[in-house]
Amino acid sequence: VAKLGDAAVYQQAEVMAQFGKVNEAVALLQRARSVGDPGLTAIATDPMLDPIARDPNFSRLIKEMGFA
Repeated sequence: VAKLGDAAVYQQAEVMAQFGKVNEAVALLQRARSVGDPGLTAIATDPMLDPIARDPNFSRLIKEMGFA
């Protein structure tokens, strides 16, 4: 994070999802959206995000982005 900052915010969200930190993961995905992280193109099918797939805030974000 210190070295890459927002350049790896999507990947940071994947890590938080894997740790089961749902709120942190969703917040990072929202940040990724605001900075235009290209990783978001995989958001709807990324298996690294499966642990948060049923979270209503994650589902809402997917819909807002037009992936659902």
